[in-house]
Amino acid sequence: MSFLKPGSVTTDKLSHFISVNKTRNFIIAYLQLFVGPDYGPSFYYKVNLGKNPERIIYPENIGHQFVYFDQKDEKGFIGRMDPLRSYSRIIIL
Repeated sequence: MSFLKPGSVTTDKLSHFISVNKTRNFIIAYLQLFVGPDYGPSFYYKVNLGKNPERIIYPENIGHQFVYFDQKDEKGFIGRMDPLRSYSRIIIL
Protein backbone atom coordinates (compact mmCIF):
# COMPACT_ATOMS: atom_id res chain seq x y z
CA MET A 1 0.00 0.00 0.00
CA SER A 2 1.41 3.37 -0.97
CA PHE A 3 1.12 6.65 0.88
CA LEU A 4 0.05 8.29 -2.38
CA LYS A 5 -3.31 7.75 -4.02
CA PRO A 6 -4.93 10.05 -6.59
CA GLY A 7 -6.67 12.89 -4.79
CA SER A 8 -5.45 11.82 -1.34
CA VAL A 9 -2.61 14.31 -0.92
CA THR A 10 -3.11 18.07 -0.72
CA THR A 11 -0.93 20.94 0.45
CA ASP A 12 -1.08 24.72 0.68
CA LYS A 13 2.45 25.06 -0.81
CA LEU A 14 3.79 23.84 -4.15
CA SER A 15 5.28 20.40 -3.40
CA HIS A 16 6.51 17.09 -4.75
CA PHE A 17 5.68 13.84 -2.95
CA ILE A 18 7.56 10.55 -3.17
CA SER A 19 6.89 7.30 -1.35
CA VAL A 20 8.64 3.96 -1.61
CA ASN A 21 6.93 0.68 -0.86
CA LYS A 22 9.26 -2.23 -0.13
CA THR A 23 7.65 -5.65 -0.15
CA ARG A 24 9.01 -9.15 -0.07
CA ASN A 25 9.41 -9.20 -3.84
CA PHE A 26 9.56 -5.66 -5.18
CA ILE A 27 10.54 -2.06 -4.50
CA ILE A 28 8.06 0.40 -5.98
CA ALA A 29 8.18 4.22 -5.91
CA TYR A 30 5.16 6.50 -6.22
CA LEU A 31 5.59 10.14 -7.28
CA GLN A 32 3.23 13.11 -7.32
CA LEU A 33 4.84 16.19 -8.85
CA PHE A 34 3.78 19.84 -8.62
CA VAL A 35 0.96 19.39 -6.10
CA GLY A 36 -0.31 22.62 -4.61
CA PRO A 37 -3.27 24.89 -3.95
CA ASP A 38 -3.63 25.72 -7.66
CA TYR A 39 -2.69 22.25 -8.92
CA GLY A 40 -4.75 19.20 -7.99
CA PRO A 41 -3.03 15.84 -7.48
CA SER A 42 -4.97 14.24 -10.31
CA PHE A 43 -2.54 11.36 -10.83
CA TYR A 44 0.72 9.87 -9.65
CA TYR A 45 3.56 7.99 -11.29
CA LYS A 46 4.24 4.41 -10.23
CA VAL A 47 7.83 3.30 -10.87
CA ASN A 48 8.81 -0.34 -10.41
CA LEU A 49 12.43 -0.18 -9.25
CA GLY A 50 12.89 -3.95 -9.39
CA LYS A 51 13.29 -6.96 -7.17
CA ASN A 52 14.08 -6.42 -3.50
CA PRO A 53 17.70 -7.64 -3.05
CA GLU A 54 17.60 -7.70 0.77
CA ARG A 55 18.18 -11.02 2.49
CA ILE A 56 16.21 -10.05 5.58
CA ILE A 57 12.93 -8.82 4.19
CA TYR A 58 10.28 -6.84 6.00
CA PRO A 59 7.62 -4.58 4.45
CA GLU A 60 8.42 -0.89 4.69
CA ASN A 61 6.80 2.35 3.49
CA ILE A 62 8.95 5.48 3.32
CA GLY A 63 7.74 8.89 2.14
CA HIS A 64 8.96 12.45 1.75
CA GLN A 65 7.52 15.79 0.69
CA PHE A 66 9.65 18.45 -0.97
CA VAL A 67 8.03 21.83 -0.19
CA TYR A 68 8.94 24.91 -2.22
CA PHE A 69 9.31 28.20 -0.33
CA ASP A 70 7.59 31.34 -1.65
CA GLN A 71 11.09 32.83 -1.88
CA LYS A 72 14.63 31.71 -1.06
CA ASP A 73 15.48 31.60 2.62
CA GLU A 74 18.49 33.36 4.19
CA LYS A 75 20.79 30.45 3.24
CA GLY A 76 19.62 30.47 -0.39
CA PHE A 77 17.48 27.32 -0.21
CA ILE A 78 14.32 27.16 -2.33
CA GLY A 79 12.60 24.44 -0.31
CA ARG A 80 12.87 21.73 2.32
CA MET A 81 12.37 17.97 2.52
CA ASP A 82 9.96 16.67 5.16
CA PRO A 83 9.26 13.02 6.05
CA LEU A 84 5.73 11.72 5.57
CA ARG A 85 4.03 9.58 8.16
CA SER A 86 0.90 7.61 7.42
CA TYR A 87 -1.75 6.94 10.05
CA SER A 88 -4.90 5.11 9.03
CA ARG A 89 -4.53 6.16 5.41
CA ILE A 90 -4.19 9.87 6.33
CA ILE A 91 -1.03 11.84 5.57
CA ILE A 92 0.37 13.74 8.55
CA LEU A 93 3.13 16.31 8.00
